[in-house]
Amino acid sequence: PGTCSGKILGRSTASAPASSSRRRARLSSRVPFLYLFPAVMGINGVFMAQPVSDLLALVLCILLVIREQRTLYAKLPAGAR
Repeated sequence: PGTCSGKILGRSTASAPASSSRRRARLSSRVPFLYLFPAVMGINGVFMAQPVSDLLALVLCILLVIREQRTLYAKLPAGAR
């Protein structure tokens, strides 16, 4: 969804991180979490790695959407807001 809306708005470069953030969150955060969380939380840490990486991906997408909204709203004429 992020890539399609970004391409429609002509901002495919800005939408690429949002569309692949889940894959990146899995690669960049789940692997370290799989080593760190079991050491701290035991077996429950293994099961917490995916939800935490999904949460990080969600936060990243929300931040990107907020940034893009601010950029688009700044381009609107004063009367159109």
